[in-house]
Amino acid sequence: MASRADVAALSLREREYAVRVCTKTHVRVYRHPSGTMVLCLAERHLLRRLHGDGACALSAQLKMLRVREFQKGRGKSRQKGASKLQPGQWLISVLSQGTDSAQSGAPDDNRASRETTVDSPVHGFLVEINDRLQAEPVLMISDPDNCGFIAIFRAPGFGKSQTDGGFWNALVSNEEYLSQNAKQE
Repeated sequence: MASRADVAALSLREREYAVRVCTKTHVRVYRHPSGTMVLCLAERHLLRRLHGDGACALSAQLKMLRVREFQKGRGKSRQKGASKLQPGQWLISVLSQGTDSAQSGAPDDNRASRETTVDSPVHGFLVEINDRLQAEPVLMISDPDNCGFIAIFRAPGFGKSQTDGGFWNALVSNEEYLSQNAKQE
């Protein structure tokens, strides 16, 4: 059992949220005890691998192409009327310019462009897509777990059963994902 000093040293996110990662779509899911979940890019997602951590010129290279249209929830907790998500359904689409030939030193006008989608890893009800990403898509790479989150959603029937539809168990823990990530590099 952790001591009070150990618990106090943890951040709010580490104390309050359970973290899982989808190895298929390379997105990280933070689950709050209330059933609310936050979706972020994991380390091995294509966008983060192409652009890395030091993204000074990324604002010119990343452009938000499409954001999934969804019915905004109504009511105090925005649960009623939220759009349903299925695994593999795209949430946003990003155009990254100049990623393929950036290392080769080719001129800017000849650089290739790549469209990348961020997909939902689980079933759920979409509550919100981060509007700030339309103006600043670089946040997905420079600050993915904070201001650059992709979406907020709720799991269907969360808390009503211990299995939660089995989707949570299909995701791997953050530690497992990071160890797999280290083995691949």
